[in-house]
Amino acid sequence: MTITDPGTTLPFSAIAADPTDIATNGPKADAYQGMLLVLSSPTITDATPDGTSQFYEFVVNGACRVDDTLYVHYGQPATPYPPTGFTNGTQFQSLFGVLGYSFSNSKLWPRDAVDIVR
Repeated sequence: MTITDPGTTLPFSAIAADPTDIATNGPKADAYQGMLLVLSSPTITDATPDGTSQFYEFVVNGACRVDDTLYVHYGQPATPYPPTGFTNGTQFQSLFGVLGYSFSNSKLWPRDAVDIVR
């Protein structure tokens, strides 16, 4: 693969989604899988949804998991866990990402730092 222009602007915008709609078994979870989405004003409500296991996932608005599949540790060091700035109560202006599915859950996958708007 050859990248000829890394600054290309996409010819479309991210689709605005509600975290409840795209959560596991949500009414739009299957339809939006693989699409670029944006969540407006999401708040982390569970910084450790897998208990003591450190999978670098968090839940926003009590519904939608966000995972570091494409952007490892959200650009943060591996410790502390959860990463600084990704704890319960943290609110973002917006979160962009591709909706994926892994380990029986729908998950938003931010692509890089630009997708996490504080």
